[in-house]
This record gives sequence, C-alpha cells and structure tokens, in this order.
Amino acid sequence: MTGEESGAVRLAAAVPSPSGERVPARRNLGLIAAAAVVMLVADYAMSSLVMLGLYALPIMLIGVPVTAVLLAAALVALSAAMTGRRNVLGSVAVTLLLAGVGAYGIVSGALTPLTWLPGLPPHLLVCALCALALGVFTGPWPLRAVGAAAVLSVLAVIALAPTSAEAAEAQRAEMAAQHRQEAIDSFLEDGAHPVVTDHEGWSNPRIHPTGASAMTWVRSDAGAVATILVQASVDEPASDDWCYAIMRPGESDGTTTDALPPWCVATDAGWARADGTATVSYDDGRLIAINAASQLDAEQAGGTSPATAEDIATLAGSLRPMTDGELEQHVLPVYDSGDTPVIDAPGL
Repeated sequence: MTGEESGAVRLAAAVPSPSGERVPARRNLGLIAAAAVVMLVADYAMSSLVMLGLYALPIMLIGVPVTAVLLAAALVALSAAMTGRRNVLGSVAVTLLLAGVGAYGIVSGALTPLTWLPGLPPHLLVCALCALALGVFTGPWPLRAVGAAAVLSVLAVIALAPTSAEAAEAQRAEMAAQHRQEAIDSFLEDGAHPVVTDHEGWSNPRIHPTGASAMTWVRSDAGAVATILVQASVDEPASDDWCYAIMRPGESDGTTTDALPPWCVATDAGWARADGTATVSYDDGRLIAINAASQLDAEQAGGTSPATAEDIATLAGSLRPMTDGELEQHVLPVYDSGDTPVIDAPGL
C-alpha cells in the first residue's frame, strides 16, 4: 500500500459515520449533557441581556435573538463533533423550546432572571429538560421517549409554576397569617380579655375584643342590656377620677383638681354615676366600666331596654374574665386586633 493509499484509509476512518448508521447511545447522552451546559450559558446570557434591556439599555434586547441563533449553531456544531450528525432540526427545535419557555417564564414571573442566584435551580431544571428533548431527534427509541417526556415535563413545569402575581399573593397571605398569629399571641398574653357575667338570668350575647380594650353586651332574661368595657395596661388611678369612662354623649367630664362633675360620684370601688346606671373600677391593671346600654345597643344585643341601677349593682359583683376555652371558641377564630368584628356569642 502506497503512502497516499494509507493516508486515504486513515482519512476515511476519521470521517464521521454516515447518517444512516446508528450512533452509540453514549454519544447521544454525551451530546445531551454538553447541550445542557451550553444552554445554561445561553440562558444566563439571555437573562443578562433582558435585564439590561428592560432597566438600562433597550437596544441590548437585540442580543436575545442573536444569542438564540448562536445557541442553535453551537448545538449543531456539538452534534456534528460528538455524533457525526449535524442534527440541525433538533438543535433549532430545542433552542426555540428553551427561548419560548424562558420568555414566558420571565414575563409571567414564573422564572426569575438567572442573573439572580435564587433563580438558579428552576433554570437548571429547564435547561436539563430542554437538553433531554434532543433525544427526540437523536434516538434510539428509548431516548426518543425520554425526550418526548422531557418536552411535556418542561411545559408542565413552566405552566404550573406560580407567576409573580401568585407568588406575591401567597407571600401576602403568609405575612397576614403571621401577623395575625402574632396579634393573637399578644392578645392572649397582654390583651384586654372580655369579662362576662355568670349571674342567673343573664347572658353575654355580644363581645368585641380589640386587644387594648374589650366590650361585652350582657342581657337579662327580661330584656335589660348593659355594656362592660375593659381597658388593659392602665396605670392605677391616683386622686383624680375616671368619670370619662361612664360619661354619656353630650356631657362634659368636668375634670378639675377640685371637684367631680355633678353626675359622677366617688365610691369605695371607684366611681359611679349619681343615678347608679354606671360604675367604673380598677382591678390589677384593668379599668372596668359597666354602663346601662343605649336603646340602640340594647336592641342590637336582642334586648328591649337599658339596664337599671339595680341591674348595674347586680352585675358589678358577678363579673369574671372569659376562660381560655371561651376565648378559643368565640374570639380566636376571628380575632384581628383593632379590625376584629363584633362577635355574636349565643350561649355564652
């Protein structure tokens, strides 16, 4: 064999296999692995160009389709080098798949730009699945099936991933739940717990706890209604009064250093209206005011009339804070600090 013939044989051995010959599966798998790396690089470049285009230099957006063309060309070159087949159709198809998924993900917020490290894992998954999609075009048949499954998977991943709006709503809901739990914990530890009466013939049909204060509407079987206001974390009174807590609309509290208003009198327990229809006292950091309800409050509580002076005197000696079980049943399910609604509590 001449030197020319020997060189021709070596050259023929180096020429890639014709397209009709089977390419070993390991080469196709190697191509897919290399394609995933190249796609990740292209993904990073596209993300950077998008960020620059949106926030600084709009002209940089031109680089996105240019990068896609370069990616397709790189995949063609990789395929030719590793398998002996250029695989142009497959290279273009997976490039378009990656570009489409990435564009939708960035616009919808399902993907954060790869320039931000927290967004890396989803991009790794997308690039890996898009690279696996090359198996549809490279074969053999098991790899084609895996590639088809990868196409469906990447579409499902991007379709099911929460958008930026959905993620923001979930974050708001999580923060609201956290704040509400903090408010409940604070209420249980330091808040003004409503007081109720256990006196025979009386019930506690409405309560309104807000944290700093709490109101209870109590009603007798005869239809008389009184309100019980509790304020928490108040300083112990000195010589001056708290008549303001039992003041009626239109009255002046008349506070001076010398005298109480004519409708307010001092008692052993605190202060009271001169006609006996309200009292206010201090108990271990809490102000407790019992008032005959207005006619409107009486009707809203299911009663018919304001409580009398005798009713107020009866209630003053029969009050207690709500138990933990009562709070859990009636208050905690709806408690929201100052936004807590008035709570109907039948049977309390």
